[in-house]
Amino acid sequence: MDSYVIEGGKKLYGEVRVQRSKNAVLPMLAGALLTEDKIVLRECPAITDVKIMKSLLSVFSKTASGEETVTIEGESLRASLPSYLCAKLRASSLFLGACLAVFGEVELPLPGGCAIGKRPIDLHLSALRSLGVSVVEGEGFVRCRVTRRRGGRVVLPYPSVGATENLLLYSVLSEGETILSGVAREPEIVDFVSFLKSMGAKIRGAGESEMVVEGVSRLRGTEYTPMFDRIECGSYLIACACTGGEIEILGNGLQKKDLLLAKLRQNGCKIALGNDKIQIKASRDKMPFSLRTGPYPAFATDLHPMMGTLAALSGGESLLVETVFENRFSYLTELERMGAIVHRNGNFAFVGGGRLHGATVLAHDLRGGAALLLAGLSAEGKTIVLHPEYIDRGYTQPEIKFASLGARIERKPYE
Repeated sequence: MDSYVIEGGKKLYGEVRVQRSKNAVLPMLAGALLTEDKIVLRECPAITDVKIMKSLLSVFSKTASGEETVTIEGESLRASLPSYLCAKLRASSLFLGACLAVFGEVELPLPGGCAIGKRPIDLHLSALRSLGVSVVEGEGFVRCRVTRRRGGRVVLPYPSVGATENLLLYSVLSEGETILSGVAREPEIVDFVSFLKSMGAKIRGAGESEMVVEGVSRLRGTEYTPMFDRIECGSYLIACACTGGEIEILGNGLQKKDLLLAKLRQNGCKIALGNDKIQIKASRDKMPFSLRTGPYPAFATDLHPMMGTLAALSGGESLLVETVFENRFSYLTELERMGAIVHRNGNFAFVGGGRLHGATVLAHDLRGGAALLLAGLSAEGKTIVLHPEYIDRGYTQPEIKFASLGARIERKPYE
């Protein structure tokens, strides 16, 4: 088993380049099933989730070759999704909409992913039912079939990103007009819509709570470069705030009004945004803050764990409220091993302490693992982070990127 071994206490200086967005690339890979023309996705991140998604495409006889530049070619052939791959990746659920659009039916093993709480696909299924899809749920799988391919109106009771993506994948090839209300507004959704439109899809309203899709008979191939990863961008901003120092991030995936920037400034950081880059200078005195996660434009749940590390290093007591995933707080138990003072009550957590010390800690999920990396970089002494395979799901060789900023971090077998 591998581990990250970190000697903490080094401030970060220099520049680091952000990868393209994991959460934008994954639905685009599913979208490649919608055409038999060639799709080229440029600058894809070399992360585990992308590799699994490429393997799932191969099940349908699509060849997804290349690392950074991924080329998808071949005829889309009907096939069964393997449960062992679906169990590794939540985004495997995106083949629900894509397969229904292309083949008219699909049997989907229930998807897996990080253990951060219940992430049922009930919203996906009820929305597809309203568009003429029959659904049979079994033990560990769901079987769907198109009974009437038609447009219609769907109102999502919650702005689920995955349900929004599945509805787009299904409706772009449906007959007539489909109105999608209550949809997700995340920047990754806007980027996914831009990708689909580059294939010939007709979609209005990306970034708003209602989108209108006018179905087309076929989609063409495209070459596309996804947006920068706002979560990785935010991770390096928070890392600098935790350790101290001053860095420049090349590839800014954040909007000017992103709540992360406001919270980091509240913590005392100085931040300047440029064209596709962002600079941060950490404060010597870290101030407490409060945040509440939620669907965009609220604070991103994927950035919450890293902010939990910053809270543990800040003076006073910070309040974290998690409204998206009930098990998102699992990383806090590991931070307590490192000296954080934590008081939890349901989906509320009060975090403080002001300093951390090295310890051997366990990553339970992707973003919680990233939070522990930041804790190790900031702590006094040596920290060992176990189960780095979770972190591999969303970050490309973070040990190399952090080392380039002056951190003392290695990935090595755990002894």
